[in-house]
Amino acid sequence: MRLSLYSTLFLLGFRTELRLFVATMIRSTFLLLLLFIFSRLWALILPDGLSMPQLLWYFLITELIMISTPRVYLRMERDISDGTFAVLIQKPINYATTRIAESLGVLLGRLPSFVTLGATGTLFFTSEVPAGLRSPFALIIAFLLIYLAASVLTISYAIIGLCSAFLRDTRTLSMVWDKGVWLLGGLMVPIILYPPWLQQIAPWTPFYYLLFGVAQIALNGVTVVCIHTAIALCLWGAFGMVLVGLLQRKIASDIIGEGG
Repeated sequence: MRLSLYSTLFLLGFRTELRLFVATMIRSTFLLLLLFIFSRLWALILPDGLSMPQLLWYFLITELIMISTPRVYLRMERDISDGTFAVLIQKPINYATTRIAESLGVLLGRLPSFVTLGATGTLFFTSEVPAGLRSPFALIIAFLLIYLAASVLTISYAIIGLCSAFLRDTRTLSMVWDKGVWLLGGLMVPIILYPPWLQQIAPWTPFYYLLFGVAQIALNGVTVVCIHTAIALCLWGAFGMVLVGLLQRKIASDIIGEGG
């Protein structure tokens, strides 16, 4: 029964995002601007051993994960501040799971548009696709990994949203988290170009798998690393859901203890 309800919320988020197709395409223009800037940059400064198409397609994948992930913590912060959370927490369904399900539907609704426009722009700027992404199988694997990584990132944003019950304002926490993703995930530059000491630290964090673990398919194609990345993302996602449950239980007990 509950699974059916969460599926309905997922579809609701998906359909709602489809109705906002024009707004999604407008947001996609920012991605095209970034791709143009980095295409000019990599044309002037090209690291040894990597081609400009590899680097730009790598950047496309990392940006797709970041730009397509709904900032669910903003809605959760509003729910907690205006008392909506106190009402919904007493319902027979799980509050955080409903928000995550809705966000995953939104993610699925907007990702194809971002992928289509971003891939078209990247192909225009580079005139070629890296060897590792030329097969339909590789493209499917890349899309699935992007969606999986964005889903795990959504769960992390849900954790930030729940933390607003203690912090009241999550802007600082979300900013620190995003900076960690950008730096240790290799948003703009592949981690293989980082200093050796930073390359050793990054794999111990979830950021490494959220971006670099997925985007390196543009550098090396479909390899066993893709399986390792998928497993790591699933484990981090499971850990995140456990943390979501613990935080929600703590907040609920505080609300009940204080009489709402």
